[in-house]
Amino acid sequence: AVLGLKSGAWVMLTNDLETSRGQLSLFLSDDEGATWPHRRVVETQGPGGTSFAYPALTEGRNGRVHATY
Repeated sequence: AVLGLKSGAWVMLTNDLETSRGQLSLFLSDDEGATWPHRRVVETQGPGGTSFAYPALTEGRNGRVHATY
């Protein structure tokens, strides 16, 4: 999921492992998606083999980003 923010930045929530959906990370771009230099891991797969899928993003009126998955 990619969302353009009111600030002009773009935020992306995605699985960033090539072999599984076992990690979900949030990326931030200040150049309309040309580069994604800022990354934060949101969730990592636990011992039960949890996977994270179908992420979605929205920006609240207060500027906070909300994520579901």
